[in-house]
Amino acid sequence: MDVNTVLILAYVDDYFKANKIAAELSKKNFTVRMEFPDSFDFDSKIRASLLRADAVIYIISSQVLASDKYYELHGIVQENQRMPKPEVYVALNNSIDDLFLDIYKHDEYSDDILLRADDYRMELEQKNVICQSSHFIDDIEKLLKSLKEETIDEMAIEPEKEEENPLEEVFEEPVEEAVEETSDEEVFEEPVEEAVEETPALVEATSEVKEAEPKVIDMDAFNEAIKEYGKDNYLDSFKLFLKTKDLPLAEYYLGYHYLNGLGVDKDEELGVEYYLKSVNDGCDKAYSALGDAYYYGFGVAKDDLIAAKYYKSAAARGDNDALFHLANCYYYGKGEVQNHRKALEIYQTLADEDNIEACYHAGCMYFLGKGCKQSYKNAYYLLQKAAAAGHPKAMNDLGTLYRYGLYIEPNIKIAIDWFNKAAKAGRGAAYKNIGDLYYFGVGYKQDKIRAVQNYKKGASLGCADAIYIIGLMEEQGDDIELSYDKSFQHFRQAAELGHAAAQFEVGNCYYFGQGTKKSDMDAFYWYKESAKGGCPEGQYALAVAYHNGKGVAQNSKNAFHWYKVAAEKGNIEALNALGDCYMNADGTEANEKLGFDAYMKAAQGKHVAAMCNVGKCYYFGNGVTKDYSLAVKWYMQAAQKNDPEAQVLLGNCYYYGTGFNQNYLEALKWYRKASKQENGQAYYMIGRCYENGQGVKKSIQLAKENYQEGADYGDFMAEYALGEYYLEGAEMDEEKSFEYFEDAHIHGFKMATLKVAECYYLGRGVVQDKDYSFELAKKLYDDGYEEAQEFLQKYF
Repeated sequence: MDVNTVLILAYVDDYFKANKIAAELSKKNFTVRMEFPDSFDFDSKIRASLLRADAVIYIISSQVLASDKYYELHGIVQENQRMPKPEVYVALNNSIDDLFLDIYKHDEYSDDILLRADDYRMELEQKNVICQSSHFIDDIEKLLKSLKEETIDEMAIEPEKEEENPLEEVFEEPVEEAVEETSDEEVFEEPVEEAVEETPALVEATSEVKEAEPKVIDMDAFNEAIKEYGKDNYLDSFKLFLKTKDLPLAEYYLGYHYLNGLGVDKDEELGVEYYLKSVNDGCDKAYSALGDAYYYGFGVAKDDLIAAKYYKSAAARGDNDALFHLANCYYYGKGEVQNHRKALEIYQTLADEDNIEACYHAGCMYFLGKGCKQSYKNAYYLLQKAAAAGHPKAMNDLGTLYRYGLYIEPNIKIAIDWFNKAAKAGRGAAYKNIGDLYYFGVGYKQDKIRAVQNYKKGASLGCADAIYIIGLMEEQGDDIELSYDKSFQHFRQAAELGHAAAQFEVGNCYYFGQGTKKSDMDAFYWYKESAKGGCPEGQYALAVAYHNGKGVAQNSKNAFHWYKVAAEKGNIEALNALGDCYMNADGTEANEKLGFDAYMKAAQGKHVAAMCNVGKCYYFGNGVTKDYSLAVKWYMQAAQKNDPEAQVLLGNCYYYGTGFNQNYLEALKWYRKASKQENGQAYYMIGRCYENGQGVKKSIQLAKENYQEGADYGDFMAEYALGEYYLEGAEMDEEKSFEYFEDAHIHGFKMATLKVAECYYLGRGVVQDKDYSFELAKKLYDDGYEEAQEFLQKYF
């Protein structure tokens, strides 16, 4: 006699291999059920499955054997079997030795588990263990058949023993145990008597159960309900399902009717109750429905963990829709630890069974290289399969592969064909792609009006990319009427759909008050959303907000973190800022080498300020060996790209003859270029040239005028020079002199601070205050400014 129904008991970690075993046994005409002991209540679920099983297969691994649940489960199985069942132990290892080596080599297993490992080994060696091999399914089948025959032979002998005294085993053992456990006879005297009195009642109840008539279910009414449901006659189907509500499948349909308000007032909570009844009564179909209820929060509080468990239960019962949902849980990290590899494995399995949605998802994962090595080839074949079946997203993505020639040869005509098919099927992104082709004149004659029309169609279908593009066009007045208000609205619409670049633009709108009211706090919120969405520009903007304390409390560590994240995404602004952080120990420990490396990467990415910073590193030997020739090279690159700081520094190299022969005329040329960009230091150096007659005819008046320009732009050297100018000479003015010295002091110029101290000591341009003079000089001395020592010795 062959085994008909097999129960597979497997832990969740062994799900995929257990599923494959189940699939292979199903092909050999076995009816297979699976249970996952760590997801279910042992007593209720496994008891029900055992009653319907002819044999039990344990899927064992080192994780299972290292868990007390294995033995707890085994005990429950033994307690709940009504008759001996054939048992097969399938080890997912090449050998028993390998199985136990896995236990021995793991440090996380407790000493108790390691000590018991040898006992585990001896126990398994006495059982029917099949290790995984190329023929292990055939071995399982043979062993099941042989064990079934042995079981039947044993059962043929056992009834004779039971006929001699059918109640003997029920009462004899408990009484003996009670006597052994205590010597107090009074404690056990009454329960023993009660047990004897209850025996006839038990027999009577048993006989009543045997004679009880089963509930009669009107299957004709149920079948009629299914027909009416199929015709969308929900009122009639609801009434008929209600008549047959004792049927588990009818309970499922009643739940569906209540949850969706079909033929009855919508009541999501009652719908979930019916789903639960259906599950408890053994309807496999309701597991996935309960998963959906918890996943989306229909009739119950949203709970991804419970949703994932129900999806696993449904998947174990062969529900491929639930298996697909389970893959989504792994992909998005909902109810499960995010695991792209597992998600892809499930999608691929379902795709092999022609599940079109799974084909599309697996294709996208291969395209993006999520959970696997990027493979345009695999993406192409899977997307082609889904597109051929009419999947709108797959059609659009297949068009993208053809447009850019990813794996296949570029073919704009085929790309356009797929884009048009996807657009007709209602895919908004396809309209956006067609809009791009018209806008750039690829495959079509350039036509920006048609481009805008297609962008608008895509936007109307909820395509965030299309909505974002319209916002950009409105912001720039590009083939659409310029409108900051409308631009902001479109950016906001796309941002709320999760478009990270649009979220960055919304942040900018709030930051600059463009199309909406200026708000640093709102700007910070949207920059943060954009950063979380992976937009490098949003990540950089968030770092700047933290760095400057705009819309949020100033936080240098958070600023450094987001500069680093954005820099890793290749944002050159962030790379340059990251270099500043390392050089200045801002939000992180000082590290000139890492600072130089960050500057260099940004400079190689054509970031002009970073080119200047690389020049400074070479000039001063910060994070790299000092090299004036390389410093000049990088200053020159940045200066030629019109960076004012680099122009001044390059001018200084000519002025002092560093890296060049000294050349005042060439120095003045670069200073004047920088001054046109309102650089205060450039004006100071021009003034100095006039004061000393270097490269120009000496002119104190022109020197003063340039110093004044420099001071107006906040250059402390120019302020100090004006202080000196007014201290003595034709336009001597001690009060003005003091004011300029004080401005330079406020800007951090220590030489000016010493001059301010002298003014207070002597009362020049300010009320005399020797005490304050001493405080200023003493602080400079404490900070290591050597000139302050001479001042203190002279005046104090």
